[in-house]
Amino acid sequence: MQKGIRLNDGHVASLGLLARKDGTRKGYLSKRSSDNTKWQTKWFALLQNLLFYFESDSSSRPSGLYLLEGCVCDRAPSPKPALSAKEPLEKQHYFTVNFSHENQKALELRTEDAKDCDEWVAAIAHASYRTLATEHEALMQKYLHLLQIVETEKTVATQLRRQIEDGEVEIERLKAEIATLLRDNERIQSTQTVTPNDEDSDIKKIKKVQSFLRGWLCRRKWKTIIQDYIRSPHADSMRKRNQVVFSMLEAEAEYVQQLHILVNNFLRPLRMAASSKKPPITHDDVSSIFLNSETIMFLHQIFYQGLKARISSWPTLVLADLFDILLPMLNIYQEFVRNHQYSLQILAHCKQNRDFDKLLKHYEAKPDCEERTLETFLTYPMFQIPRYILTLHELLAHTPHEHVERNSLDYAKSKLEELSRVMHDEVSETENIRKNLAIERMIIEGCEILLDTSQTFVRQGSLIQVPMSEKGKITRGRLGSLSLKKEGERQCFLFSKHLIICTRGSGGKLHLTKNGVISLIDCTLLEDPESTEEEAKGSSQDIDHLDFKIGVEPKDSPPFTVILVASSRQEKAAWTSDISQCVDNIRCNGLMMNAFEENSKVTVPQMIKLNTERKPTRLPRTPLEAAEGPHGAHRAVSPPRTLTQDDPGDNQVTLEEITQMAEGVKAEPFENHSALEIAEQLTLLDHLVFKKIPYEEFFGQGWMKLEKNERTPYIMKTTKHFNDISNLIASEIIRNEDINARVSAIEKWVAVADICRCLHNYNAVLEITSSMNRSAIFRLKKTWLKVSKQTKALIDKLQKLVSSEGRFKNLREALKNCDPPCVPYLGMYLTDLAFIEEGTPNYTEDGLVNFSKMRMISHIIREIRQFQQTAYKIEHQVKVTQYLLDQSFVMDEESLYESSLRMEPKLPT
Repeated sequence: MQKGIRLNDGHVASLGLLARKDGTRKGYLSKRSSDNTKWQTKWFALLQNLLFYFESDSSSRPSGLYLLEGCVCDRAPSPKPALSAKEPLEKQHYFTVNFSHENQKALELRTEDAKDCDEWVAAIAHASYRTLATEHEALMQKYLHLLQIVETEKTVATQLRRQIEDGEVEIERLKAEIATLLRDNERIQSTQTVTPNDEDSDIKKIKKVQSFLRGWLCRRKWKTIIQDYIRSPHADSMRKRNQVVFSMLEAEAEYVQQLHILVNNFLRPLRMAASSKKPPITHDDVSSIFLNSETIMFLHQIFYQGLKARISSWPTLVLADLFDILLPMLNIYQEFVRNHQYSLQILAHCKQNRDFDKLLKHYEAKPDCEERTLETFLTYPMFQIPRYILTLHELLAHTPHEHVERNSLDYAKSKLEELSRVMHDEVSETENIRKNLAIERMIIEGCEILLDTSQTFVRQGSLIQVPMSEKGKITRGRLGSLSLKKEGERQCFLFSKHLIICTRGSGGKLHLTKNGVISLIDCTLLEDPESTEEEAKGSSQDIDHLDFKIGVEPKDSPPFTVILVASSRQEKAAWTSDISQCVDNIRCNGLMMNAFEENSKVTVPQMIKLNTERKPTRLPRTPLEAAEGPHGAHRAVSPPRTLTQDDPGDNQVTLEEITQMAEGVKAEPFENHSALEIAEQLTLLDHLVFKKIPYEEFFGQGWMKLEKNERTPYIMKTTKHFNDISNLIASEIIRNEDINARVSAIEKWVAVADICRCLHNYNAVLEITSSMNRSAIFRLKKTWLKVSKQTKALIDKLQKLVSSEGRFKNLREALKNCDPPCVPYLGMYLTDLAFIEEGTPNYTEDGLVNFSKMRMISHIIREIRQFQQTAYKIEHQVKVTQYLLDQSFVMDEESLYESSLRMEPKLPT
């Protein structure tokens, strides 16, 4: 682009007249003098990238001109008025023109009209051609990038041609040498005399040995060269990089298949159904549910085909141009993610139509769906952007810094991370706003505080409000009556700043009670309300310590007290915990700014810290958010009554006591214990180990660091316990020399795993199934042939339940549908936390705390805490736990495999 021009007086005069006649912008402006002491009014005219100024609009010759190419024009604040200033500065509007030349002073202008000022700024900014300069620079970068690739290919082509030429010369030389040798051989054969046969035999043997040695030396040399390259860091890096690309191709193929099923099995058939005479769903609902799913499918089909084309040119893998094509189109994901929660709501509403629900179940029963629901397919695009980010992280980790496409891959990663941040923030804000508006619409009187976008929903549910007498005491004799349960039932909604108490009317509508909107900043929570002996005698048996009191002291009205009664001790603990944390959050200024630790930059948000130190008798909370429906109704699924322990108290056995009892005692053999006893005691041990993990160890991926034993000792103990049990199971099977005993041990352990599944101990299910898949056990073909079909089918069922396929989709579904007590598989949560830590930054581009990331981490830790704090009602049996903790006969992996080979040797090939 041109940096400067030369003009003589004739040119300036001619261009000045042209600017007066055809200029894009003309008018009077005030210009600051060169000594910055006063303002001069001039008549300006803008012609393309030249700005002329005249003494007046009648002047025929310009007083001067400015070259605007490459300049920056912007509004400027009004200067502070001098003491001697006579002009009213507040009526003036200023703007400046900064030139690209370092020695050229900025041009300061002003006008009396704000609109005129904005139009001048826009016209000058357009005349600077900065956009064209930016585009030119970008094109030059791409041009240089392509030149670099062309030069590289030319160099490679030159080298190959040189090798071919050298090869041809070598071939000609060898041909000449062979011809010479043939002539010499013919001459020797014609002149030599006949030698004895035994001499010919010796010469042949010598030549054979020489030939063998030459071949051996050649092969050894090439083997050394190849092994040196294979062991080199460059080759290792390229292998890992190629493996990342191959894995990416498999994941992309699976994702395209999922989108294909979503579109062909659900979207297109439902469109046709919406056009029928009696449509079970409208076209608007179909559009709201699927939105741009079909467009996303077409986009990824193109991307997948391009990726397969790159794989076909292996080992040269160039991917940057694919991401250059993909990035501009990924903004469609923003619309899909923003609409996701709304689409699920519309789908849930449509399912209330029996015809639609029946039709949808017919679609979901197709073999392609593999028993997955429509909600599952609609969720898959939500995880695609983070998956690309992790793939690019791995790809860059194995891409040399001098690689031709490293900068392009790094740019693609930064753009994807930026898009991921925007999507997370929009989803969190949109879900919160929709939840608040849904509750606000249900309240007949309306509730303005829910229109505050900073008001975050925490929980909802049904509680009983106890009426107070005039003296502020509980009305005696009514606390346990049926009339109180009917009259005092309230629908309560807890938000980050307010507690709302409503009564339910007809049609599902809500009515605010008197003092039904309570500001939490004015509240004091009493979890164990004090009562007199008379009140305790008359009410303790009825409410069983299920009530809690909230003292409210408003600034502009008299204080009052609200007493609420929960349906269970767990529900009371959940409500009191959340209310106390919301109150603490409001009263502690700047609390969340300290929520980042040194390593992981994240600590648990205050809203999920269960303050167990305040009340020693507080019971753990249950996952009520997942268990309640839109109106606080509980799920029908619940664990057996004999498994739960409502009040474990202080008499529950601890892990230390169990370990101490097992030390130095000879354990009874496996045959002396029933499968039920082993399953129960294994569940008790697993839960005691699991609940000892403090929440602080879940931050910063300490379990992946070198000092993991110091940073996350309890997570490492949990991992060791998992491996110890798995080794014990494998050793118990291998130690049996008799094949029938091994079959019996396998079938008994599978029965233990199935009982653990019923006990919701999914960690033990994975401990047992993983031991069955170990090479020392899996290879025992003769043993497995004698295992019953029922046992094999049960193993397949259990392995499918805890399979890592689809990010443990089956295990997540099982955890979603079960109430505590439960022992989940810890590795699933650690994978989720690592995924969030690696794929989401701690701070936004503005340097603010990324609360979206903190919310995602808090959801995971909240679920872990729920499972940790609900104990099993299982009586400790010393003899069984002694066996489970006995490591005296446990073999390591090498010993297991040697014993397996001894029992069933490998068949000769």
